[in-house]
Amino acid sequence: IKMILVTGVFEKEVEPFLSSMTTLERGLLLAREYFRGIVGRNEIVVTSGMVGKVDTAAVLQAFIDRFDPFLIIHVGACGGVSELLDLGDMVLADQTVEYDLQPLDRTQRFYSSDLFMEHILEYTVNVHIGTVVSGDKVVSDHKLKEWIRKTFNASALDMDSAVVGKVSRMNGKSFGVLKIVVDLCDEKATEDFERYFPRFAPIPALHVVEIMKHHIFHPERGN
Repeated sequence: IKMILVTGVFEKEVEPFLSSMTTLERGLLLAREYFRGIVGRNEIVVTSGMVGKVDTAAVLQAFIDRFDPFLIIHVGACGGVSELLDLGDMVLADQTVEYDLQPLDRTQRFYSSDLFMEHILEYTVNVHIGTVVSGDKVVSDHKLKEWIRKTFNASALDMDSAVVGKVSRMNGKSFGVLKIVVDLCDEKATEDFERYFPRFAPIPALHVVEIMKHHIFHPERGN
């Protein structure tokens, strides 16, 4: 069976996978706990604990080297940038990009797995499709938010998804990102995060788990 790697920044974001899987193996890699097991007929390995771009790159590369997944699925919380998004809205990334890489002409866009997007859109209602941007900063400033939105046509931002896209594609792997808005990158961002993260953070994983219970993600069906 071809394996899927599931990642999140915090354990709460991936917990639905842990509670739904038949666990085959439990271990540590780069001091991050991982669980390998089965959901439906999909073999997955799940880990979390990566804050910022360097952390994310190091952890992702280690897990790709160890488990050779054909698909990386990244789930969890994000900040809403698009005016169309509100707290609790889900965002499916069609592409990811770093917003803090200078000069801007060095910025690359990485495109999500068509297969992953098809599965999510077929079985999930009320999901926003757009660009998820990443940088090593908690954005809580309306002016910076507007610059990011206009410069990158961004829908949402975090500190990790763009690295998932970049490292996945550097290794010839497909990836997908499903996030949920827990703040709006304004002056209330920290307050909103603390209030809404506990309730919303597991929701993207819950959606992916339900799809996995009834459908197989096939590597042969495209990237």
